[in-house]
Amino acid sequence: MSDYPGWRPDQNPGQHAPTGGWSAPTAPPPRPPRRRPGWFPAVIAVGAAALVGIVVVSITLAVGGGSGGTGGHPSAHDSTLSRPASASAKPSPSTYDTLPDPCSLGSTKPKKVAGAKADGSPGDEQSLCSWEIFHSDRTAYLQIELTRSTSSRGPIDDAKNTFADDKSYAGEADNKYEKDPKDISGLGDQAFTAKYTNVVVYGKSEADAKNYHLGGAWVEARAGNAIVSVKWGGASYSGASSDGKSYEGTNYSYATADKQARAIVKYLLGKLS
Repeated sequence: MSDYPGWRPDQNPGQHAPTGGWSAPTAPPPRPPRRRPGWFPAVIAVGAAALVGIVVVSITLAVGGGSGGTGGHPSAHDSTLSRPASASAKPSPSTYDTLPDPCSLGSTKPKKVAGAKADGSPGDEQSLCSWEIFHSDRTAYLQIELTRSTSSRGPIDDAKNTFADDKSYAGEADNKYEKDPKDISGLGDQAFTAKYTNVVVYGKSEADAKNYHLGGAWVEARAGNAIVSVKWGGASYSGASSDGKSYEGTNYSYATADKQARAIVKYLLGKLS
């Protein structure tokens, strides 16, 4: 959905920003090494996607008292003690085997991207989806990334480290695109929210490309070995700048974008299995 269909530079002013280039915006400092695949190659420029960490949950096997024992202790013949562990036992509640469809958001999909086509890239360990609208009077961009750690070193610890890296990156002083990360409760095992801005280079050709300034919120949550990351932003414009190369206007309210992004994260966390 754009005034300029047909051409988009493959640029990202976040983690994977290219060096040089005719109109690439200034990139923030390099992020710490990732412990999962990076954000899929965006067709437009968007800040680095965040990920969600995971919490270690221990499983306590409760053994009830046997009727043949004394003093409340089970007898040597209690079947609970002699039964071998099942080879098909289910994983811990905080370890997930599949990711939901990130393009299916139900009623949590913001109305401002209504009519935009979902651009999805499903996967077993990383699943991605985005919606984009770039008009001369407004822009909207919603980016969702789901990841699931299967690390042999421990999927929960691996996801926790990833989450910590993302939150740290959002708080780096030289990061122009994400600011002021804050812990939030009620979303998975860990979650944070941060202010989000971006400059997207978009047009039907290199000569026609414009710089679209936008802003909103980045919300990321971790549940078990799964991470849900949502970046949601946009802006309204009164027209291009005097040189005709840039659109700058009123960015989305952080408070409103944050609330909507949290609703999406909560919805997707509820679809983990």
